[in-house]
Amino acid sequence: MKEATSISFEMLREIYLTGAGYKAKWQKSKNSLSRDNLNEILKDIPRHSYTKYLNKNTLTDAYFKECEKSLKDEHLYIVISSTGSPASEFISLFTNKTYNHVSLSFDQDLKTIISYNGGENITMPGLNQEKIISFNKKMMLL
Repeated sequence: MKEATSISFEMLREIYLTGAGYKAKWQKSKNSLSRDNLNEILKDIPRHSYTKYLNKNTLTDAYFKECEKSLKDEHLYIVISSTGSPASEFISLFTNKTYNHVSLSFDQDLKTIISYNGGENITMPGLNQEKIISFNKKMMLL
């Protein structure tokens, strides 16, 4: 009976941290679900149709030559990042993960980095080479 009626400082701390977590998630969801973000996502969805999975020659001969140079490297490099796009923020709401975009590279210097992406809204979605300078500051290498 005594245990049921007492509250420890640790319990109060956990209640506080839980509340703070909910508050942070609410603030993040307000931004992720803003009218501008949702409009951009809805405008972009038709570009990502699986029936239009095209690259339109975005992977150049120079890209494949860089890939050939990396054949001696036996590793495959996985880059996990947060792109900072409205779609990325929206996905993060449901996954509770900061990093939700994955790219592959065949070399350690990331000259051959590639992923399924919309090519900075320049090219059709598909396997496109990525530019390191276009990555968000949040990036982690595995």
